[in-house]
Amino acid sequence: MLVSLISIYNLQEKFQELKQTLTTKQYHRTIYIDKSTNDIDINKNEKVDLILSPAFYWVQDVKLPVKYEFQAKNLLPSVFDGILSEGNYSYKTYKSVSIYPKNKLNDSQNISWMVYAYDDTIISNKLDSLKLNNSNINSIYFAQSELEHQENPIKLNDTQALVKHDNILITMPLSLTKEAKEFEEVVSSHERTKQAININRYANLPISEKSINVIAVTLIAFIGLYLTEFMINKKSLKELYTQSAQTQQTYRLPTTSFELNSMKKSLKKIASSQEDLRSISEYILNAPLKKDEHVIFLELKNSKFSVKVNLTEPKRAEIIKKYWQKKVSIKSMKVKDNTLIAKINLNGGRSWIK
Repeated sequence: MLVSLISIYNLQEKFQELKQTLTTKQYHRTIYIDKSTNDIDINKNEKVDLILSPAFYWVQDVKLPVKYEFQAKNLLPSVFDGILSEGNYSYKTYKSVSIYPKNKLNDSQNISWMVYAYDDTIISNKLDSLKLNNSNINSIYFAQSELEHQENPIKLNDTQALVKHDNILITMPLSLTKEAKEFEEVVSSHERTKQAININRYANLPISEKSINVIAVTLIAFIGLYLTEFMINKKSLKELYTQSAQTQQTYRLPTTSFELNSMKKSLKKIASSQEDLRSISEYILNAPLKKDEHVIFLELKNSKFSVKVNLTEPKRAEIIKKYWQKKVSIKSMKVKDNTLIAKINLNGGRSWIK
């Protein structure tokens, strides 16, 4: 009985450990980056979170008479006016909930904002010097946004620590602090905020004078080719217009597209009719004649073909008649002195050939 109780107790302990493991959120390994950082240990395919030291940004906790973040962000250049050194700065802000808790920020006159200014180029150059690729970086944070809720000093290394002073985190000698917590201990269990920053690492890449000259020459060459092609096409188009005008004048053609289309339709109808006449005449002439037989007369008049065929004997006329009747209409036919005399109607169109 005692053994069974001990087994059940051990199973309950293991279940609680497993439950805690499954419910504890796992974070990427976090690395602290300072301007003095010269080397970091990271695997080729590893993704890490980066926390930037206060040396990479300017931060203030200020009150602004606005309610929304986009309104506050528009005011930031004037907030930092006269403070920043020369550079190309980006800005970030969020409500300082450490002083004014969530759900109590309705009065815009009493809202405190945590405002940041940072130079993308400085941060980007530092990441490049550490050979950190974008594929290795999960997110980048400021130390202030991620660690501002820590009341105790945070030990960064053997000589430095982060300390909160008037709600702002600053770097101090470790020897001047007490009860400092290890950085790894703090970030391993710390839930990440939504205040990650985006660094444009390629916006300010230096371009050599030689590269600029190459680009300029290439652009000029493309422009030259385009202008040359444009002039050639313009000249060709002008020549086409000239030829078109000359053709209209030579053949006295109408100038409007409506008149040209009407003429084209009429000519197509005439051409179709001529093709029919040629096909009918070929069919008549291809009658099954013997060696000594031949057509001696063929004439088209009043929409009728008049045909005379010299025959070897009168009874041959019936054979030729049957051949012609397959596809043409015979109006009259007679035989006189071994000569077949026939008149053949035109069907019109091409239906006769079907």
